[in-house]
Amino acid sequence: MRGNGTAGGEVLKPVQVPVPGGRQVQQVVAGGILIVLCTDGTVWTCGGAGTVFENLGYAATSSTYMSLVQLTGLSNITQVAGGSSFNYALASNGTLYGWGGLVPTWATMSPRAPVRQCQRR
Repeated sequence: MRGNGTAGGEVLKPVQVPVPGGRQVQQVVAGGILIVLCTDGTVWTCGGAGTVFENLGYAATSSTYMSLVQLTGLSNITQVAGGSSFNYALASNGTLYGWGGLVPTWATMSPRAPVRQCQRR
């Protein structure tokens, strides 16, 4: 999982991961996928070989998952966290959003897009 649009083979030295629009990165989480939180409160994800597309937070295809894609419906995010098959984003108003395979949605399918989990009162 490089995030620069390429796949295959080992990377023996660091490569730059381009963040669209020249945004500044605030936080990075690498687990089952790469999650990038930018200083403007936007969240971007990408995957690598073996990525479960549902964990990316959007309707990924084999041609889109290797480069950063912004998650829609999220704004004013202050923190992100992720695991091998679940991911969360915390908004500045205390709303918690989740997406991926183990996020409870009270439905039979895992959410592809982030869904609100709870909100601070």
